[in-house]
Amino acid sequence: MTTLSTALLALTLSQLALPPGEPTVEEAVRAAEKASLLRPRELDHWRGRARAKAFLPELSLSAERHIGDIVLLGIRSGDSVDTNAAEAVDVYAVHATWKLPELVFAPEELAVEKAVERLEAARADLRDRVIQLYFQRVRAWRKLQEAEGGERPALELSLAEVTAKLDALTGGLYSSRRERRRRDE
Repeated sequence: MTTLSTALLALTLSQLALPPGEPTVEEAVRAAEKASLLRPRELDHWRGRARAKAFLPELSLSAERHIGDIVLLGIRSGDSVDTNAAEAVDVYAVHATWKLPELVFAPEELAVEKAVERLEAARADLRDRVIQLYFQRVRAWRKLQEAEGGERPALELSLAEVTAKLDALTGGLYSSRRERRRRDE
């Protein structure tokens, strides 16, 4: 959010008559981001892991046991062939392979970057949804304050619906504040 839009939002909020104990829109957005699984710091960790993968070798281990007559051939200098017969032979091997080009660029980095883009888009959608519901709740509360008799139940239901949606998105911010107010009374 730019400085100008933040200032305009603060001015708009200062002119609103908010319900008692109402969190600010910034608090609601922060609570929603915290409650969601959209954590950008984890993706930064994934970026580092994708690059660091190239430093670790790919290991392969093998073990073989040969029983019976096996002819082992070996070449000595002077073009002669050495043959030996053996009864039992155990062969163990360890191979380590490094993918050095991945030090410059790992294919997994593309997948991480796409995940970062999707995460940022989801976070923006979440912020937009919380802001939309926040002001919808403020409008519903204000209409309820001005309502007369018969229209109050429908407006109360509308306010409760919007509050429940916000509460779900913010990880219980509204219900916890409501509980705190009840305890304080």
